[in-house]
Amino acid sequence: MNEKVAISPGIEMKIQDDTIHHFDDSFRFIIAMARAYLRYGGYSFETDVSLTRIIKALGLNGEINATPNSIEIAVWLNDESRQTIYMAITRDTDYNLAKLAQVGNLSDQVVGKEVLPVQGLERLKEIDRAPVVYGNLMNPLAFVLCGAGFAVVIEMSWLNVFLGGVFGLISFGVTLFASHNSRMEIIMEILAAATVVVLASGLAVLYPGIIPLGVAVCAVVWFIPGFGLTIAPREIIYGNTLSGIIHLTNALVVALKLLLGALIGLSVARSLFPAPIPESLPGVAPVWAWVFIPVLVIGLAFLFRVMPQNLGLVLAGGWLVWGGVQMGNVFGYWQGTFLGAVILTVYAKLASARFRIPSATILLPVIMILVPGYAFLQALYIANEQGPIVGLSAGLRVFIIIGAIIAGIFVGDAIGSSNVVKKSMR
Repeated sequence: MNEKVAISPGIEMKIQDDTIHHFDDSFRFIIAMARAYLRYGGYSFETDVSLTRIIKALGLNGEINATPNSIEIAVWLNDESRQTIYMAITRDTDYNLAKLAQVGNLSDQVVGKEVLPVQGLERLKEIDRAPVVYGNLMNPLAFVLCGAGFAVVIEMSWLNVFLGGVFGLISFGVTLFASHNSRMEIIMEILAAATVVVLASGLAVLYPGIIPLGVAVCAVVWFIPGFGLTIAPREIIYGNTLSGIIHLTNALVVALKLLLGALIGLSVARSLFPAPIPESLPGVAPVWAWVFIPVLVIGLAFLFRVMPQNLGLVLAGGWLVWGGVQMGNVFGYWQGTFLGAVILTVYAKLASARFRIPSATILLPVIMILVPGYAFLQALYIANEQGPIVGLSAGLRVFIIIGAIIAGIFVGDAIGSSNVVKKSMR
């Protein structure tokens, strides 16, 4: 015979109050975590997975819809019809992979019952108040490193390598100027590309070996949308179709801004300077790329605020991907990019699982090795100078390379999700 235990009204009310209090604290923490992922640059699938784990660990139920600039969360206790819903929207993402890694660690601690939601809220405030990991004085140096490093990767001459770094500093100055005005910030990429092209074109009159478009691409390499190109197919693979489309659209908009800036710069330069006499200078020996790959990825790691202890992983990723590119190039012009994308995706997944870091820690700095930014602008320049048919032929190779990157990411993600790789992660 079953007996029911009577619960006094006072105790029942206290249980209800504790339940409500737990739900409110948990929901506030979930919201704060969502905003942190959105602010620091976490990509949508990983954000979705992390928040879902937290919701389950706190004994709640929920649904999440994450995109690059917004997130919707619905959380409930037992009755799905009584949901508490929250939406967060951000216009600007401040890529800070150091803080993103700390947010990820906090997520693991909450899931592991080491930290309560109330304590987690305080930790998030501490993370937000913490100073930038490298300081703003490191930014101009990072632009110089990126410009010089990318110039070596695309095998320009030493003169253009030097100018890629110098004009990277000018690109930083334009970026800093535009960031203080909301209207100017919208056309930041256009201003940076146009300014560098005009100055490089003027200098090319005195030193004909200078390649204005090449120098410009190196100077603005920070803006080339490699991340959107990398993340979009991964989001689509995992069913976040809207997020993938948004990433691709944002990447296209930035690419068009850079293109418009370059074309404006070329037009202004033609009206100001006489046409330079072309002079071909020998490119940097390919062996130097192995030295300058770290220069490029470390410069990007500084700008993306990668934690100092993770810089070694970024360096290793840069060398691994470059090695894959060189092996694949033996078979054709797109095979190297494809193999490099496969290696990058698998390595990022392994590093993320083994060292408990966001996969963006590897993807963001290293993807730039694969992106054909200079080839894209060069194809459009050829189309403008020699006609659309010739330009289309040059542009076709660029789109094939982009397709190879996307295909490589699909394949790499499939390999990274296989049982063999999962066992090695453990």
